[in-house]
Amino acid sequence: MLLERIVSRRALMSQLEAEESEDMLALADLRRADAVARGIREPESASSFAADEVAVELHLSARSVQNRMHAARTVRDELPAVWAAHCTGRIDSWRLSIIAATAYRLQLPESARALDAKVIPYAVSHTPTQLKAWLRRFVARTEPEQVVERRKHDLDQRSVYFDHDDDGVSWLHAMMSSEDAVLLDRELTLAAKASGEGGDRTLPQARADVLVDRLLGRESGQAGRGRFHIGITIPVTSMLGLDVEPGSAVDGSFALPSELVREIALHPGTLFSRIFTDQFGGVLDVTELGRFPTDALGRALELIDGVCVFPTCNRPSVDTDKDHQEPHPDGPTTGSNLWSLCRRHHRMKTLGVVDTDVGTHGRHRWVMPSGRVVESHAHMARPFAAFSKLEATLACLSDAA
Repeated sequence: MLLERIVSRRALMSQLEAEESEDMLALADLRRADAVARGIREPESASSFAADEVAVELHLSARSVQNRMHAARTVRDELPAVWAAHCTGRIDSWRLSIIAATAYRLQLPESARALDAKVIPYAVSHTPTQLKAWLRRFVARTEPEQVVERRKHDLDQRSVYFDHDDDGVSWLHAMMSSEDAVLLDRELTLAAKASGEGGDRTLPQARADVLVDRLLGRESGQAGRGRFHIGITIPVTSMLGLDVEPGSAVDGSFALPSELVREIALHPGTLFSRIFTDQFGGVLDVTELGRFPTDALGRALELIDGVCVFPTCNRPSVDTDKDHQEPHPDGPTTGSNLWSLCRRHHRMKTLGVVDTDVGTHGRHRWVMPSGRVVESHAHMARPFAAFSKLEATLACLSDAA
């Protein structure tokens, strides 16, 4: 009976997920129609912003909602049998996304029809991992002549990125050709064994050490580090030794224990970029002439904001535009008038899809197309303290010390 209840609830959850996806797509269609009526020159951009609206309400990343909506639209439009199975609770959203990714790769209409006719029995009776393997075989059998073209497209997307975990450790992810991956796997194992794997190191540990040592160009087991540039936001009182806080990446992606920060600080060549704040979070403001901030002010903004200031966006501020809240030339090029916006949310603001202002305590506020006002959780509050006030504060603290 318990197992039956678990199964029936899972089916109900899948049905509700389908209904939720339908509403998301309906919202996107509504936003597009509204944009056409308002004369916005890029109605598709307004439609795509529906994902950001949903993300704000559900406290999710816009990318995850975009992926959900894209998968739902792909399956609903191209795989009607699979969509019906989702709506009746037979296929959950996770399996739906796996099938949608395969449908997106297919190039021939008849291939999509074949997938829709064959995948359901396997999908409802196997794990997601098994389903992925089945889909790979299906694609290879169904479109063998497109393998070379798909491979080239996939390799064009190759990349390397880091995923920062807790407690000062991180994961390295890399996309490459399968033959290179096999060779690299073998090379790591051979090099790890040659480096003296064993004793206090397991083979997986030795493989990880070999990879890092070779990328950093150091001898195996060498303790030296590369040159660090660490962005730190720190109260003046902490700089005087009155407080102890852990180091943190400017985009909030990871935190470093204070002991490790001190260790890195002792390494020759380490550069600390410091943003001084008062007890209210006020930050130094520098006014500059011209439309574009200097490198110094741009770097300060990156440290202050950390990420794009849209509520659910985690794009690192180093990859964002430095946007004038009050447009130039009426708005000055100052720390209090500039903020970090990724290109996508900068365009949405410019097109008039979404509006912005600054509320109390200097917090950024976004007026959504629905009229709902959302306050972003900025890295620091604005307005900034005046430059002269900061100098006076430092002088007083120095005299007191």
